[in-house]
Amino acid sequence: GASVRSEATPNGMIVGISEYQWADDKFNILQMGIKKAASKAVRWKYKRIGKAIPEGFVRTTIDQKTYFNTAHWVNLQNSTLGTFSNVATLPLTADNFATVRSRMRVIPQEDGEAVYDNDPDILMVSGKLETTAEAIVAVRQNAFGADNVNLNKAKIVVVPEWDAPAKPGGGTYENLWCLFKTRDSACKPLVWNERMAPRIIPLPPNTGNQGRYFRWLIDARAEVAFMDPRIGYASMP
Repeated sequence: GASVRSEATPNGMIVGISEYQWADDKFNILQMGIKKAASKAVRWKYKRIGKAIPEGFVRTTIDQKTYFNTAHWVNLQNSTLGTFSNVATLPLTADNFATVRSRMRVIPQEDGEAVYDNDPDILMVSGKLETTAEAIVAVRQNAFGADNVNLNKAKIVVVPEWDAPAKPGGGTYENLWCLFKTRDSACKPLVWNERMAPRIIPLPPNTGNQGRYFRWLIDARAEVAFMDPRIGYASMP
């Protein structure tokens, strides 16, 4: 019945275990749990990136517009040279996947020419859409026995947090899906700014009716920055 307890604080997550439980842990289960806390802190990076994606509808990027926007400037120095969109309202289907991918390939550069090599390699979806995404890019033949033209055109990244109520005022992002180009590019759609790597710090033990209570602080400091909107696209019907 022993367990590692956790408590969220402004300075990080505190995990702790009572002394008698630690001493009674004959099979080192709790000790191993504490040691694994560091690796969980490292994986926090990827959870944070996934959870931050919906912020692209409200946070601004290099042209002072929201990252997902229908009217990004083609040229940052001259707003009269036209705009482009990197957001749509389409459910995730094989045809819509191909449509959005094609739209990304013709987004104009600063000089006005299309980015014909703008092929995304990441398909990010909610847990609800995982099976749908697999049918689009991970099976060799479609339901009718024809070769799947979208096979391996993107790697699937599932963000289960999108299925939980997270929208301002309620609701979920379970229908959200995004395409990102992350390879072979000098620019990145997102930048992970790690100001402090994950760490575990022993804290002075607390003393109560059941003896001492050992504690550790698990902490990290980082932020996700939204960068080039030409290599990211979102659709949320």
